[in-house]
Amino acid sequence: EIGLDGSSELKNTYTTQKRLLEQILGVCSTYDNKILTIHSRNAASEVIEMLVRCLGKSNCKIILHWYSGGLPELKAAIQKGFYFSINHKMVSSNKGKEIIKTIPEHLLLTETDAPFTFSNGIKTRIESLNSTIIGLGFQKGKSPDEIRDMVYNNFKKIL
Repeated sequence: EIGLDGSSELKNTYTTQKRLLEQILGVCSTYDNKILTIHSRNAASEVIEMLVRCLGKSNCKIILHWYSGGLPELKAAIQKGFYFSINHKMVSSNKGKEIIKTIPEHLLLTETDAPFTFSNGIKTRIESLNSTIIGLGFQKGKSPDEIRDMVYNNFKKIL
């Protein structure tokens, strides 16, 4: 996982983060055909712009991890064919539900972000994934088995 974190606790490192991310993306574009999981906390617009600028002509696959940016940036990422990994925290928050509703099914993946998302109710990766699958099913009007198949097929497309 690479990316930018524009949260207040890491703002003092933001310039360094941007410089390093640009260098990493440059290397990835040279070797091409990489799968990149991208962190974009409080930095979605800048991250998406950098990805398009640095990797626009590459065959790299982009997965936006726990996306929490705005809808205009989300729509731009969707148009570029970026994937989105969803966790159980996203399927239970209002903002996460709005984001999930917008993402086309063929771009959805799951993640746990363990152990950062664990809580009293979710203590294992399996519990996290099951909760995510149930939540995605509710959001997309599909059974858990249909969601599992969809996510599996999306992963196969990436690979």
